[in-house]
Amino acid sequence: MQKARGENEDVQKRRYAVGLNPRYVASFGNGNNDRLHMKVVKETGGLVIAVENGEGCALEAILNASVFVVGAVNALDLLLEPTRLRATLRF
Repeated sequence: MQKARGENEDVQKRRYAVGLNPRYVASFGNGNNDRLHMKVVKETGGLVIAVENGEGCALEAILNASVFVVGAVNALDLLLEPTRLRATLRF
């Protein structure tokens, strides 16, 4: 993804996510610049994981997530071990 001149990163990331059919996207993020793509993915039924990697996680990222985890390895493991994710998101 190439940065458009004069456009914020969050807007660019949202546009990119929309182009991927976000219902079928697993989105990871932790910053304010991730909030818009996380929101569009979550609103369309995709999976959104807020990941804390030692630098903190923006509140907007957490609020737009389906799940919050500590560590990128744990986030990726949710995709590799879908029973964990089902257990976390069940009602």
